[in-house]
Order: sequence, then C-alpha cells, then structure tokens
Amino acid sequence: MIARSPHYRDFLIESTLVPVPLHPTKERERGYNQSEVIAQFLAQQAMNCEVENLLRRIEFTKTQTQLNREE
Repeated sequence: MIARSPHYRDFLIESTLVPVPLHPTKERERGYNQSEVIAQFLAQQAMNCEVENLLRRIEFTKTQTQLNREE
C-alpha cells in the first residue's frame, strides 16, 4: 500500500505514531501487540517518523469477537 501511494509516505514524515496498547495479560497471551508492529513498520517507511507508547491500558476487557452486535 505504501509503495503504491507515495503521498501516504509523505503524510507520515515527521509524525509520531501512537499504537493502542493491549492489556498486559492479553499481550502475554498473544506474544505481541499488532498495532505496535504495524506502527513500527510504518515508522520505518518515512523520514523522522517515530513510535511512542504514550497510552496505557489498565482495564481488562473481553475480546470483541465474543460480543454480540449490541455490545
């Protein structure tokens, strides 16, 4: 996507990406944080783009895959 959209890379120049954290329990279970992996990859594609973990997840919630439409 980035290779086909040079303007997307320009958009990321000198930006800060903030991945959404997982609860520590979920991250231990999964072994990684998908949003952090994506942010790190995107940051490598643009000049002066960085990733900062500025958020903290403190509440453990059920996975969305087990919620119904209303929830």
